Amino acid sequence: MVNRMVHLLNDAMDHFVPLSVTFELTNRCNEDCKHCYVDLGDVDGQLGTDEVKRILQELRDAGTFFLTFSGGEIFTRKDINELIREARRLGFSLRLFTNATLMKQEHFDLIAEVGVTAVEISVYAGDAETHDGITRIPGSHERTLAAIRKLREMNVHVVLKAPILEDNASAYASVIDFAREVGAEYRFDPTLVARYDLDDQPLCLRMKRADLLNVCTDPELGLAIEPGSGSTPDPDQSLCATARRVALISARGRVYPCSQRFPPAGSLREHSFAEIWSTSPLLLRLRALSAQDLPHCSTCSSNSFCGRCSLDALLEDGDFFGASSWACQLAEVRQEAYEKGGVTMRQNLGQRFGGITDDC
Repeated sequence: MVNRMVHLLNDAMDHFVPLSVTFELTNRCNEDCKHCYVDLGDVDGQLGTDEVKRILQELRDAGTFFLTFSGGEIFTRKDINELIREARRLGFSLRLFTNATLMKQEHFDLIAEVGVTAVEISVYAGDAETHDGITRIPGSHERTLAAIRKLREMNVHVVLKAPILEDNASAYASVIDFAREVGAEYRFDPTLVARYDLDDQPLCLRMKRADLLNVCTDPELGLAIEPGSGSTPDPDQSLCATARRVALISARGRVYPCSQRFPPAGSLREHSFAEIWSTSPLLLRLRALSAQDLPHCSTCSSNSFCGRCSLDALLEDGDFFGASSWACQLAEVRQEAYEKGGVTMRQNLGQRFGGITDDC
């Protein structure tokens, strides 16, 4: 099964099939998380029900299989049940990103009925004070955990996820305990990005190096990452899955190369997805890039531990093709953690994930 999935992902990369698409259905949200990258005030002009349905059909025709409904908070949409049902009718492997605080019995019933692949829910700590301090909504922790318990009672696949911030650097263990209690999976990430409007306030919440090393060394998380076969990449190797097998659609129907803050490749209110995917100058340019276009990174000894993003390098350090200071620090910490004997991501994968998902 794993070999078949790897073949599918590689084939999509080679033939530019948009295998995995994240669809931001709305920018509206009932929470106000400190680290959120979405411009929650930008709520006008979101796609209507019929527009979303048309786009879903276009994605299916283009070869998309992995589909994620995200936001904002997707359950602020009154038509969310209709859109979930339509996505499953078209055969997508559908994942839902949510804080779960607005979910009602009708949502639980539908998710269980149609066979959603997973519901991924943001949980920042096992205690309400820390969690609610991050969401800035009193009572959000209680409502989120109640929804998780309900979903698990109905045998829905649930993934608890969150970035690890300076505010909750010591709280992730309690989330793991809760995940094991209810039979959910978990995923954590130390990476934070600037907001869509380029406000870099969330970056101030990044962990300090000492805390970062602690979480990367913790065998429960497996963030050390097992290195690749060599210290430097093949010069012809593509930079990542951006514009090759992944894409993002915004609440207004704009197509982006990935979930980062690139300029839009086109509008689905003006062109079909197939037209944008095959002719956008931005997408074509990104597909032409390879490791040899990164003079610093292609010779870095920590390269095989790195998850560098070119757009982060541009926005934070001024050079799309240069080093990303955050990625460099994280790669060095991961390498140090790995050399100290930390459990690697691949070794720990089976414990944290019930299936393979497609990421950049």
